[in-house]
Amino acid sequence: MKSNGSHSGAKGFLFEANPEIFILGDDEAFSDTQEDMRRRTPGTARRFANQGESLYTHFFQPKPAASAGRLEEEPGGRVWMINIPLEAFPVAQAVCNGVQISYDDNGMNTPTPPIVFLHGHGLNRSMWERQKLALRGTHRVLTYDLRGHGRSEKPPTGYSRDVEVADLADLLEHTRISKAHLVGLSRGAGIALGFAAAHPEKAASVIAMGAGYDFPRLMPDFADQRLQTMATLRAEGLRAAKDYWADLPIFASVRDNEDAADWAEDMLLTYTGAHWLDQNPPQDASLANIAGKITAPTLLLVGEKDLSGYHACADELAAKIEGAEKMVIPGVGHLMAIEDTEAVTEHISAFLVKQ
Repeated sequence: MKSNGSHSGAKGFLFEANPEIFILGDDEAFSDTQEDMRRRTPGTARRFANQGESLYTHFFQPKPAASAGRLEEEPGGRVWMINIPLEAFPVAQAVCNGVQISYDDNGMNTPTPPIVFLHGHGLNRSMWERQKLALRGTHRVLTYDLRGHGRSEKPPTGYSRDVEVADLADLLEHTRISKAHLVGLSRGAGIALGFAAAHPEKAASVIAMGAGYDFPRLMPDFADQRLQTMATLRAEGLRAAKDYWADLPIFASVRDNEDAADWAEDMLLTYTGAHWLDQNPPQDASLANIAGKITAPTLLLVGEKDLSGYHACADELAAKIEGAEKMVIPGVGHLMAIEDTEAVTEHISAFLVKQ
């Protein structure tokens, strides 16, 4: 591809060469030193490729000017960010259960069932970037933005788990996937388990990370904090609600991890608060009541530092799902998939090999 502008106002700047590409989500971060960029891992920096109205791409190489043409390094070691509108990138969309869903699918033809990743509340599909990069060479991998998140449609209501299970069923039909390994975190874990219970013939296996339910019973403090988040939104606005949400104890271990904290913060920036604004918030059936219908091999992962209620959920589910295995990931909390991506990816790979 060719550049269609210089760094002083480019609308798109892509190169024939294949430099390491870094995606940043901060509109004020127009440049950075090479030393700083070396400290950023590619998976972290690429995580916002599908979010926002535009993205900034940092093309970094030891000698960028030699291979990028227009890209020039300043004497102080700085490399320019190039603003590329999202419309320059193809995005897969499908109408699922009446709502437009945005997804990525590497389309690889493999003898094993594809892996479908489901993200957590307030996040988006880019949270699985590192797992996707690690597994896409051997598996067909599909990630998608749940309704109300990322680049998927954001209806004013309709956010029950049953509705989201129906979204997933339509997406699998659209992508001609008859059976899939389901990997979900938090809200995504609940949807994966709900889907496996409703459609056992379509679930090859389930990996549920930090699945939660029955919050008033198992996590009363967190249940109150969820309600307070909605009240804060209505009283003080979206920014205040996001700040309150991000400071909750459930995310304490994320705040202690600079890389994960930046990642989570920037994903949360893309969240519009659709669920918090729902005038008819859903009352999901307890996962404990449907867990016995799950026949697929199931791995329940919980972070060592996660709330005690999530450990209780994992214990209950392990007792109710025949053959289910529970594992505790050391040193991480609720957002384990971005807190220790390497360990989580290893657990995913090891579990899938056995299926």
